[in-house]
Amino acid sequence: MDITGKVILKARITNNIKDKEYKKLLDALPVGEEYGISKELMYKGWKLAAQYLEEKSFLTDAILCYNKARRIKPSTLLVFDKVVSLLDEFFSKFKNEFSVDDLVKLKGSIAILENFHSVNFPNQKKISARIPDLYLKIDYHINHHPKVAEETKATFQVQKIYNAITDDMSMPEVNQELAKTIAGIIRREKSKDKKKKSKNKKTPSSE
Repeated sequence: MDITGKVILKARITNNIKDKEYKKLLDALPVGEEYGISKELMYKGWKLAAQYLEEKSFLTDAILCYNKARRIKPSTLLVFDKVVSLLDEFFSKFKNEFSVDDLVKLKGSIAILENFHSVNFPNQKKISARIPDLYLKIDYHINHHPKVAEETKATFQVQKIYNAITDDMSMPEVNQELAKTIAGIIRREKSKDKKKKSKNKKTPSSE
């Protein structure tokens, strides 16, 4: 897209926001993201689109849009709070539908959020502090109401949330997840070495 096209697209998004044409805004935002429209405008657009979807009770899509805004401004309390609150609401809505696999995937998505925000944004600790309660609810259903199924009514929704949080991670989030993975590998290797050394000590040497 040339400069003129970007100017037109920016004006389109700006006008959609100004005129509260949220359906048109939802069509324009992914294009704006692809062609590098200013982060400030995209943040405002995603946040307003999320609020619109939340009001219309499109819960999963609201989470996805708030997450888009969160990626642009992860330090902002409002959008992180919204993502956490709506994930809790999402769990409550589908708690009788989830399979064990759904719940494991959902918990993994939430863990990425918690890790990134608790480490990097201490001012958000009150929001992060609500996440362990959600873990407890998820674990309770895994342990006491396990549903084994290849696909449930919630599976596609969980997958969308999982993809949004993992595929839409910012570079600091990606780097942090890689660091966690590497640390886990190192811990496993050290554990193996300790066990090997311990085994060698117990094995009598042959004369």
